[in-house]
Amino acid sequence: SGTSPFGSGLWAVDRDGSDQRQLIDLWYLPARPGMRTLPWTWRLHSVVADGSNDVLVHGVVVNNNEVVEISLARLDTTSGRTRNLSEGAPDHVFRWIVDRDGRPAAVTTLREGRFGAYLKSPSGPGWERWQDADAYGGDYADPYAVAPDGQLLALHPYGYTSFIVDL
Repeated sequence: SGTSPFGSGLWAVDRDGSDQRQLIDLWYLPARPGMRTLPWTWRLHSVVADGSNDVLVHGVVVNNNEVVEISLARLDTTSGRTRNLSEGAPDHVFRWIVDRDGRPAAVTTLREGRFGAYLKSPSGPGWERWQDADAYGGDYADPYAVAPDGQLLALHPYGYTSFIVDL
């Protein structure tokens, strides 16, 4: 066929094993009208614990074979519909940290040798800059998870210290 596998693909199936459906293409395919699959540049981010049929997926934006940004969306595994969660996020996001319900809590960015971390604003749809440092050798806290009690967990990039941040 001339194509080679490049993506991870994603499929869903009902609990009883019926209704298998593809959610993310395994490799590059031209647009197919009527097909409700995401392109191969999307991957599973995480499963949410809110009782819905949704999962979180992230899409990689590549320019000249370099990842320049990662988008986040909520994907309904039954209908294939997505809801963009990236709107209003800072540019050049390369990691999304979400809470148990799949709500974005923090993002990290990387651009021109600078590391940035942003926290989701508690008072609205915006983001507040939390960290800005030299990405290579800088002193900063790198967020990696939201604990069940809602606190953001972060690590020093060289493993010296861990941090807990109240959101």
